[in-house]
Amino acid sequence: MYPKSQDNKRMMEWKTAKEWLEQIDDDPRGTWLLPYQDELLRVIRHELFDREVTRHVFDLLVLVSPIFGQLYLPKSEWRYLIIAAIRQAEKLRYPADRIEVSAQIFQLLGADHLYKGKIDSARAMFDLALEHAKRGDSISATVAAYTGVFRLQWFSLQDEFTPEIIRDVLEMADRLSDKRIKIKLYDALAYGCAVMGNIESALEYAQMGLAFANVLADDTEKARLALTIGVVYETANVMSGAKHYLERAQKLLEYARSLVKSPLISWKDFPFLFQEGVNLHQMGDSRSAEEVLARALAEARLLDRVDWIMATKHALALSKTKLGKYDEARAHLEEAIAYWREIGNALETASALQELGNIENLSGNRAAARHYLFEAQTICQSVAPNPRQELIMNLIIETINEVVVN
Repeated sequence: MYPKSQDNKRMMEWKTAKEWLEQIDDDPRGTWLLPYQDELLRVIRHELFDREVTRHVFDLLVLVSPIFGQLYLPKSEWRYLIIAAIRQAEKLRYPADRIEVSAQIFQLLGADHLYKGKIDSARAMFDLALEHAKRGDSISATVAAYTGVFRLQWFSLQDEFTPEIIRDVLEMADRLSDKRIKIKLYDALAYGCAVMGNIESALEYAQMGLAFANVLADDTEKARLALTIGVVYETANVMSGAKHYLERAQKLLEYARSLVKSPLISWKDFPFLFQEGVNLHQMGDSRSAEEVLARALAEARLLDRVDWIMATKHALALSKTKLGKYDEARAHLEEAIAYWREIGNALETASALQELGNIENLSGNRAAARHYLFEAQTICQSVAPNPRQELIMNLIIETINEVVVN
């Protein structure tokens, strides 16, 4: 988002949501809007409760909410505006607008719940968004809702993440001209495939998203997709042990950093720090990995992203185990396991339990090690076979064999 005029006096003369929308280019960065938070809030509050509420105020709310709602507004005020928007959408004149706006608002609520780690609530909101989008026959809203559903794959494996559904959604996306919707879709699909160990598909989707970001010449989106491709390569390294994947991941991390020289507030440094820490750990530099991941954890806490916090604790535990800091590693893993259980992520739960079993084995607690490892094995077996499930299962069995031998 960039103003067509940088005249501050003119900015303050924009009185309506429609006038704001006319002055905003469709660019999600939007940091130039920060000084005008109070004015935007005034306009949204005023028009949202107007007797003859119009579509413009909802479009403005959807456009600026990722900037203000998740980052700057007090959470109570953010929720108040979104819930109010759901109620007020029923007052729109045209049924098609009512349905599409409701789908967009439920999508926002789903993303908000997702960022807070409330996976069940996020899933319920995305399902409602999908229901409204389909009822309104809105292709863009349907694709956006499915993008949210697909992003849940990172947290727990979903029945909706099937080749048939993915094919149908991609066909719908092909009919859209909005490249940003496509970028978000491909990014979500890449992560979902990476979680399942489907490296080839993950790379394909991430590279398609990067191609659209290149067309838009949007450095922020290019950096985001470069990081995603780096994550996929890092996953490929874990799956295959081929170090050239890790070298590619590191190069993509450096490329992403070069694109976003001053990270946005919505990112801070977290994605860069987390990926760098994971790469360092896989390179065998556990001490440096511990230091970098500790910084990533501080950033995740600052942003209050529960998912990022727990993923970092899990990764940090691996480095601390290598350094012999078993008590610290155990504490991180126990927190991560509680979270993975709560959101129903069987693979991450099994993975963390395997590492906890490994720590107990290294500490000489054979009985505790067997307990955690057999539980990990049972949980892992409950997941339908896929490349990553098979990798974790093999690691569990390998650790069980070490306990038996010792």
